[in-house]
Amino acid sequence: MTRIHVRHVLAFALAASSACACARGEDHEASADVVLDWRLELAWSVGGVADTSLLLATLKAKDIAVQDSVLLLIDRNRSQIARYSSGGEGLEPVGRGEGAGPGELTFPTSLAVDPSGHIIVEEPVNGRISYFDAQGRFLMHRPHEVRQNISQLRAVTDSSLVGLVFSMDSIVLAIRTEHGMRPIVANAAAKLFGTAPVCSTTGYGVRTLFSPTIVFATADSTLAFTDGSGQVTFYRGDRPHAVHTHAVPRRRTSEAMAREHLGAGIRIQVQGMPPCTVPTRMLLEVAELAPELPAYASLAVGPDGVVWAMRYAVGREPALADVFDPETGYVGTVSLGAARPVAFLSRSLLVSLETDDDEVPVLRVYRVMR
Repeated sequence: MTRIHVRHVLAFALAASSACACARGEDHEASADVVLDWRLELAWSVGGVADTSLLLATLKAKDIAVQDSVLLLIDRNRSQIARYSSGGEGLEPVGRGEGAGPGELTFPTSLAVDPSGHIIVEEPVNGRISYFDAQGRFLMHRPHEVRQNISQLRAVTDSSLVGLVFSMDSIVLAIRTEHGMRPIVANAAAKLFGTAPVCSTTGYGVRTLFSPTIVFATADSTLAFTDGSGQVTFYRGDRPHAVHTHAVPRRRTSEAMAREHLGAGIRIQVQGMPPCTVPTRMLLEVAELAPELPAYASLAVGPDGVVWAMRYAVGREPALADVFDPETGYVGTVSLGAARPVAFLSRSLLVSLETDDDEVPVLRVYRVMR
């Protein structure tokens, strides 16, 4: 059985430096916050305990993509890709249900849309990546090669996929083209700990809590990433474009902070079994804490290439997002409240991945009132 949160152990030649030499737009000094008087107004939502139309046991940013103002997300309960219009109307799903045949999906683990609108679904259980056209018709399978395996797929050109490569020693952001894998940036991997058996016979693997990691997002041909610092790097297609920085106050961690952030624990799902929660007590018995919170927890790239970098918020505390323009750099800081941005349906529609009071995933779409 395959668990969606366990890190793959891969052999990978680390040829990337810890930062790229970008062609333009470097900020050497960061300024104080510029407060942007923008508001988020709830437009619609899907998921959560109250919504019986879509049962979301688990959901991560890698399970969500946008295709021409249409929201796509992995529906593991039905082994399909659910689709919603920008107004929240349910559309015809992608995929024929569970299986290994053409157009069928088995426990997909990430979802991407390339600039031409092709829908790309990662299926490690079936050992492949499945491709559908913009209308959801099946096109082809490609092998999910262990030696060139990238997870948390995103796409930047018609033939290039972006994702993370995990090994025991490193986490590498890489671009996979028809000519092979090219590393972009690398972080040393945080220590990996294992819990006692829970939800399955092998226990759960958890890395050092709050450890810096590579966070990335794409929209059309724009790739943006950060490595735990206040620096955001922009690529256009598969080439470096700019680096921009903003000073983010650093926060010391504590066990009380970890308990608040984890809540009841980490919700996971094992193929063929109901979802369950790895208790916080069990996690804290084995894991260590990084001394400081990373600067940013997630990025969301708009259709205009502008990035919202969400500062790390512990538990349900209100969050802030620093807005970066790829050409001019830091624009200002927006108060997010409970929102946790992961994508944009349009310049004015922000997709947020949250949980309800029962810790069940819910996607909320907000209008950005500038």
